[in-house]
Amino acid sequence: MSTLESPFAGQAPTAADNQVIRDVPVTKPTGFISRAAAIRDEVGLLDADATDIHRQAQLLDLDQRTSLVGLQEPRELLEALGTDWGLSWAAVGRLVDVSGTAIRKWRRGDHITPQNRRRLARLVAMFEMLKASKYPVKDPASWLEMRVSDDATVTPVDLYAANRVDLIFELAGRRKSSHDVMAEFDPEWRTRYAVDDRFVVVDGADGQKTIVMRRTGK
Repeated sequence: MSTLESPFAGQAPTAADNQVIRDVPVTKPTGFISRAAAIRDEVGLLDADATDIHRQAQLLDLDQRTSLVGLQEPRELLEALGTDWGLSWAAVGRLVDVSGTAIRKWRRGDHITPQNRRRLARLVAMFEMLKASKYPVKDPASWLEMRVSDDATVTPVDLYAANRVDLIFELAGRRKSSHDVMAEFDPEWRTRYAVDDRFVVVDGADGQKTIVMRRTGK
C-alpha cells in the first residue's frame, strides 16, 4: 500500500464519517480578503489621483503652449487653422465663439481683442498637442465634428465650447471610452443629447451650421 493511499480506500462511508464531515466548521473570511479589498480601494484612489494630476499637467501644457503660439500674428494663427488643420472659417468661428464677420476682419488684419487673440492661439495649441499625443488624431478638423457616440449628438466641438478640453484629450488619447466621456460631461446625456434622426445638421447660406428636417425618399 502506498504511503499516500488511505487505509479506508474502497470502503463506504459510515454514519460516523458523515457526522464528522457535517461538524467541520465553515471557514470565515480571513484577514487576506480584507487586505485585498483595502489594496483594491487604494489602487482606485491612486488611479483617480493620477488621472487628476495628468489632466492638470495637460492643461498646464496647453496654457504654456498658448502663450508661445500667441506670439504669432492673428493672421498667421488663422492661416494655421485653415491651411494646416483644414478648418472652415465657420468652424473656427464656432470654436472661438465669434461671428464669421469677425473672422473675415481678422483675416484682413483688422483689430482683434487680446481675449480673442488668445482664443485663436489656444485653438492652435490644442491641435499641436493632439498631433503630438501618443495617439495622434488623423484629420482633426473632421474629427472635432464627429459625434462622440452614436447615441448622442455631442461632438468634440461641443466639449471644447463647454471648456472641457480635458475630455477631448481623454477621448483622443483613448484613456476613456466614448460613453465614459459622455457620462463625465453630463450624467443625463442619454436623455438630454439623444439622437433624433428626423433632423440633420447642414451648412447654412451664411456658412454657419443649421438644423433642418431630413429629406426622405418616397
